[in-house]
Amino acid sequence: MPDFPLTERFLHALARAHHWHAGQYRKVPEGDTPTVPYLSHLLGVASIALEFGATEGEAIAALLHDALEDGPENIQTDVARRDPGGTPPRDPAGVRRAGRAARRGRHRGHCAHRRP
Repeated sequence: MPDFPLTERFLHALARAHHWHAGQYRKVPEGDTPTVPYLSHLLGVASIALEFGATEGEAIAALLHDALEDGPENIQTDVARRDPGGTPPRDPAGVRRAGRAARRGRHRGHCAHRRP
């Protein structure tokens, strides 16, 4: 049997995602009370990635894909602690841009075959 594909790196990324998104919930219609932690979305994305053969690094990117855009000030605190110069975090390898491009491509492909 091959080695289990997820190591301590994945667990560390999961802990970071949990910390950075603590207190955040999935969006709900106005007037409803949010009850589903935002972390559930990140776990779902990582799960889908792994089911389609993602590497550990790709699964980690899936876990952290919203940290720069949607993560609260917790991420800035962690970055400042590691980098006293205050350099803002960068989007690693264009993960968000690549994801958006892939979604646009799938959407265009889906729409293209439906045209009369």
